[in-house]
Amino acid sequence: MFRKTIGSLLLALAALVPTAACARAPEARPALWKLADEDTTIYLFGTVHALPRELAWNTGAVRDAFDSAGTLVVEVADDKDAASLAPMLKLGLAEPGSVTPLSERVPEKEREALKALIARTPFPPQAMDRFETWLAALFLVAPTLADAGLDPATGADRVLMASAQKRGIAVVGLETTEEQLGYFDKLPEADQRSLLSAVIEEEGSMKKQFQQLIAAWARGDVAALEELADDELKANPNVRKVLLTSRNARWADWIAERMDTPGTVFVAVGAGHLAGDDSVQHMLGLKKLDVERVQ
Repeated sequence: MFRKTIGSLLLALAALVPTAACARAPEARPALWKLADEDTTIYLFGTVHALPRELAWNTGAVRDAFDSAGTLVVEVADDKDAASLAPMLKLGLAEPGSVTPLSERVPEKEREALKALIARTPFPPQAMDRFETWLAALFLVAPTLADAGLDPATGADRVLMASAQKRGIAVVGLETTEEQLGYFDKLPEADQRSLLSAVIEEEGSMKKQFQQLIAAWARGDVAALEELADDELKANPNVRKVLLTSRNARWADWIAERMDTPGTVFVAVGAGHLAGDDSVQHMLGLKKLDVERVQ
C-alpha cells in the first residue's frame, strides 16, 4: 500500500512539491467547478501545495471566480510556518520508552537507507526514536524533496490566502492544523509503518511522482489526478476512509449547508479531494446539488 500515494499523503502536511515540474508550461488550466442557486455561488478549486513560479495558474476563470468571492475556504486557515512544529510535536512526540527505536519499525533491509535519511535531517537518531512513526515519515521525506528544489510559498492555497488577506475578505478553515495532523496520528501503527517504508523505498522516484501530479493538475486532467493520488488507497479501506472519504463527506455537508446563505464562496482544497468516485462533487451530487465544471 501507499506506493503510488506517498506524495499525495505527505503533500498536505509537508506542503512540499518539486518546483522543476511543469516549469515550461506556458499557462495552466486547472479544473474548476461551481454550484449555484438564485443567491449563492460556490466555486470548487483543487490545489497543489507548492508550484513552479513560472506556471501561470491564477488566471482566466480561476481568477475571475476568486475575485468575485467574498469568502475563501481552505483546508486549514491557521497554517503558520512559525508555529507549525508545535502541533506536530504535540501529537507526534511519544513518551520515553513508549515506542521502539525507529530502525526496529522497518524491515531489516531498509535500515541502512533509513540511517542515511536520518543523517540528512536536523534531528539526531535519538530524537527520531522519540517520534511516532507518521511524524518520522514526515520529517524524513523533507530532505528528499528539498533535493528537487522546493518553494512552498508558491502553493496555490497560500497564494490564495495571501490574496484574500490583501482584499480583506474572510478566510475560513474546514479543519485546524491539529485536526489534519490527527488523521495521520490516529492511523493504526501498521499503516504508519507502511508509510515510513514508502518514504524509504520511494526516495528515488518521488520527484517523478510529483512532476506527474503537477502536470496532470496543470492541464486539468482529473482522471489522471485520481490515479496518481488515489490508486493504491483503494487497497486500504481504513486509510482511504480516514484520509479521504470521511473528510470529503464532512466538507460536502459544510458546502451544502453554506448554500443556504447568500453570497459567493471560493473553496480551495487539495486536488485529490475533487477527483474520483468519493470526490466532494460526487457527494454533493448525492445531495441533489448540481455541480458544473467551468474549467
